[in-house]
Amino acid sequence: MFCDENGKDLPLVVAVSKTQPIEVIQEAIDIGITHFGENYAQELDQKAEKFPEKNWHFIGTIQSRHLRNIIHHAQYIHSLQRLKIAKLLAKNSYSGKLFIEINISGEQTKSGLGFNSATVKNFLTQIHDLKLNVAGFMGIGDYDWDHEKSLSNFRKLVDMGNNFGFTEFSLGMSADWREAVLAGSTVVRIGTEIFGPRQY
Repeated sequence: MFCDENGKDLPLVVAVSKTQPIEVIQEAIDIGITHFGENYAQELDQKAEKFPEKNWHFIGTIQSRHLRNIIHHAQYIHSLQRLKIAKLLAKNSYSGKLFIEINISGEQTKSGLGFNSATVKNFLTQIHDLKLNVAGFMGIGDYDWDHEKSLSNFRKLVDMGNNFGFTEFSLGMSADWREAVLAGSTVVRIGTEIFGPRQY
């Protein structure tokens, strides 16, 4: 963890490298980036095999048929939301850091647990005995939110996480990382602002 000139911890920046070719990732490594995020197990497998010394984050939807590839390469998983997956992670003795995905926008097209304490508490109770390394919560903002709404919803998630004893949060992407950092995010997932617009 890095600190600013006032001694405040700075968030970990994860470069979201999905769809980016190997040579572009190499350029990112050359300028000092060491943490990369992938949405698809096949891409994670290919890129982590090429750069095994880097830190790999899986940030996409977890499909059980690809779980072995994910846990073999990813030291961090940001998208835990199903009890079935939690049990499989425990069965495979996964010791990496986990973030529980919360659907903070409320959109039905987005994944994650419902954004309320009762739903989250129930899930945490269900996975408690699995002894997984759960670090905190992950959330994805809505592109239609303005500064105040993004900041408010991120802060609500951080407050809820703090109430459950969590201190780590994966919030904020290229469009809203500033609001996420102000709200207390410890990890930001940046794609476009590092690599530019994706070509496909």
